[in-house]
Amino acid sequence: MINGLTGFAPDAILIGEGSRADRIWTRDQFIQLCKIMRNGNDPTEFLHVYCGPEGTARFVKARSPDVEKRITWTWDTITGKAKHPVAIGFYQWNPQGWSRWAAIDFDAHDGDAVRAKALALAALQFLRNRPEFHLILATSGSEGWHLFVFSADFHPVEHWVRLLKQVADKIGTEIKTGICEIFPHETRNRSRPHAIRAPGTWNPKTNQFGAIFFESTGALLQKKEEKKISSFLYHSSSEAGIDQLNDSREPPFYSGGLQNWIERFAITQPSTRHQQLCALVYHIFRQVSYGVARKNADMQYQAARAQPKATLAEHLEELEEL
Repeated sequence: MINGLTGFAPDAILIGEGSRADRIWTRDQFIQLCKIMRNGNDPTEFLHVYCGPEGTARFVKARSPDVEKRITWTWDTITGKAKHPVAIGFYQWNPQGWSRWAAIDFDAHDGDAVRAKALALAALQFLRNRPEFHLILATSGSEGWHLFVFSADFHPVEHWVRLLKQVADKIGTEIKTGICEIFPHETRNRSRPHAIRAPGTWNPKTNQFGAIFFESTGALLQKKEEKKISSFLYHSSSEAGIDQLNDSREPPFYSGGLQNWIERFAITQPSTRHQQLCALVYHIFRQVSYGVARKNADMQYQAARAQPKATLAEHLEELEEL
């Protein structure tokens, strides 16, 4: 493995025998990694992994907004401090259909662990030549392997799907359950994709931890740690005059410039109006006045390509509440 991989960035770490997550990252670094995997989603948007009273492994979407508690609980499980082991998983999307990461799961459900390892190493070898990506290669806590691909920026889910399909094609495997699964998957790019456990976490099916074999996230985690303020404050306006950002009649109100908020937060699917309105408000709240925000919400409703069940008046009332 080591002889076949050359040319890595200076901060890349290759562990020939694999290592536990707490031998690779500090507690703060693991928390930061999980924050990146959250994709800016709501506190309930994560996968709760645990064993039920009967000892059966459970993988369920969280219902309570305790993601930060669950992240630290997961870390305590890794370090052996938790009374009851848990793990956490995340979704490769947000309401806008963007993500900062993706993953490939190379399974060995049929017992072919040699194939799973060979495919994982081949995928790593292929992606290592893309300097814009930060990679983590880990076992799944069984004979399977997980390859995580991170980016410093958000990209549309469909772009991630296309990349992972290219990887599968390049290494000569098919995307098929039990052999090679991609996260996100193209058949679910208009809805919440399947979640995958964070790297190095506990697998309740085997009672084992994933081992980290390669990681090059040092620069990514350091970059995020230098920002001492929520990403919420980093949304910024572009190409707007002060009169457009405030409630004025002329010139036309501001709607994101090149970002085109009306298109970015368009209502294109049934039963997504409220979700898209929340995303719009979250993004523009610190950029424009209430009057301009109301005009954007009005235009968002008028331009809906799927007729909302709520009326325009109800839509604007929700805007005011948000």
